Formats: sequence, C-alpha cells, structure tokens
Amino acid sequence: MGTLATIFRAKPATLLPVLLVAFLFSTILGVIIPVHTASADTTPARRLKIYPLRAEISIKPGTAYTGSFTLQNTGTEPLSVQLSAEEFNVTDESYDYVFKPESTINKWVHFATSSIELEPNVKYPVNYVINVPIGTEPGGVYLSLFGASIPNPDASIESVDRVGSLLYITVPGDITKTGTLLSFSSPLLGIGDTPWSATLRNSGTAHFTTDYSVSLQTLWGATVSKEESSSLILPRSVRLLQGSLQPPTWLGLYVTHYDIPLGDNGNAIGTRPYLYLPLNQTLPLLTLITGIIIFISTTRSHHKKRKDAAAAKSIHHKKETTQKDD
Repeated sequence: MGTLATIFRAKPATLLPVLLVAFLFSTILGVIIPVHTASADTTPARRLKIYPLRAEISIKPGTAYTGSFTLQNTGTEPLSVQLSAEEFNVTDESYDYVFKPESTINKWVHFATSSIELEPNVKYPVNYVINVPIGTEPGGVYLSLFGASIPNPDASIESVDRVGSLLYITVPGDITKTGTLLSFSSPLLGIGDTPWSATLRNSGTAHFTTDYSVSLQTLWGATVSKEESSSLILPRSVRLLQGSLQPPTWLGLYVTHYDIPLGDNGNAIGTRPYLYLPLNQTLPLLTLITGIIIFISTTRSHHKKRKDAAAAKSIHHKKETTQKDD
C-alpha cells in the first residue's frame, strides 16, 4: 500500500514513465502469454441434412423416373432414418406449405428401403423411383421426399429431425401456365429504401418460373438500383413477391420500373413515379428556398418603401413649386 500511495502522490513528470513501462509490460505479457477461453463443442447430437432441396422434373404418363437425393448425419450420434413421400401444396400468398400424408399420389414413389442407418458425418445416397400411372392428366404434381430421424428409445426427450427434398413434377401434355399480375405496389414518396410488392396468380395447370426484375430509374432511363430474383408460381395459387431497392444518391423525381414474366402470358411491364426526398438534402434545400423567398420579399418591400418615399417627395416638391408660382 505504501508503494501505491507513493506512486499516486508522485508528480506528473515522474508518474508518466511509470505508466508507460506498465503499459509496455502488460502488452508484451499479453503477447507472450495469450489468454485462451474455453469453448465447448456445440455440435448437436442429432442433426440431419438433405440435398438437393428442390428439383424440377418431367415424367410422361405410363413411364418411370429414377432419381436420388443425399442424406447426411451432421450430428455426433448414429441416426435411424425413416423415408417417406408426401404430396404438398401451398395455403396462402405467402406460400406456406401444407403436406398431405394420406394422398394417393404418395404411392407413386418407391424407395429401395424404407429406413436407413446413418453414422455421424456419413453421406448416404437415397435412390427412388416415381411411376406415373397411365391416364394421368397433364399438369403439375408436387411431392416432398422426407427423411425423418427415428427417436432414440433411451432418450428422456424425444427429438425428431425431418428434412425434405421438394420435387416439382410436370406431367407433359396440354398444359397451361396462365400468369396474371394482380397488383404492383411501391411508394410515391420516400426518404430511404424503396419497398415494393407484387401479387401474381397462376390460373393454369402447371407451375412456371418468373425471373423478375424491379429497378429504380431516372426519368431518362438510367438505372439507379435494381433487384433481380426468381420464384416458382404453382398452379391455382396466388403468390406475394416483395423486395426493397437501394435509394438514389440525390433527391429528385424517379420511376420504379418492373418487368415480371407471367408464363404463357408474356411479361407485365410498367412504371410508377417516385419522389425521393431525403431529409439531409431536403431540409437544407427548404432552408435555402425559404431564405430566397424572405430575401425577395424583403427586397420588394424595401423597394416599395423607397418608391413610395420618392413619390411622396415628388408630390411635396410639386406643391412647393406651385406655391412659389402663385
């Protein structure tokens, strides 16, 4: 304690070298003896992965299609995995999936085995065959091939991992992909990013892919920012597409331009006006405009007063001249 008290009572000129030496010593010590924090292995004991997540295929009625997907045990414990297939569809414009475990279409799919054993870090190719019955109507059929880990009977808590690979199947023939743009929305005025949304309907019998683009452009057609993406539109469904565009550099009047393919119906192309007024540019501009208006108003008022004074002086001078003449 006496040493510390002596140091803190020392003059600044004496204290500075002591602090520098302490800093250098602590820095060197930190380099020579690094501090290691203990890290625990956070890999889950039971974890299952599947790929590809999605595939598009075409199968003629009366024929069979042979395919495969891969399951991988990325956990630390062995897994028993049950294989199954379920037809699926979507429930709303946000495209929430609904699966149909009792659908007769599920019987189209045949696996070589109904279950497999997976050791940790092992990849397993799963082969399957899809038989499309003769007389199946042309159009879209949608199946999910599932792998589900069977709960460990010795575990106190049952944990089931279920992963799926989605199949978008087209049964060829007289199919339609009838897309319609129900709405496109974007703001007319903004101060930052430009959000947009579009609602599409497919009233046809098969799905189609829409490779759409939405951009912010100047009035002479130069692109300021652009968003491009791709989405599947299932038959007899409505889908909501959403996005956001980066703002321009300068305030001004722009247009939001969209180009959305609609299957057999070509592309929906259009524009909407957009006035960009960022606060960091709008407020100084308004201040400048206000200052100019005040300056012009003050100048006019001063000029009017001078003009009125000159007119009054002229009238007074004429009166004096008239009195002298009399």
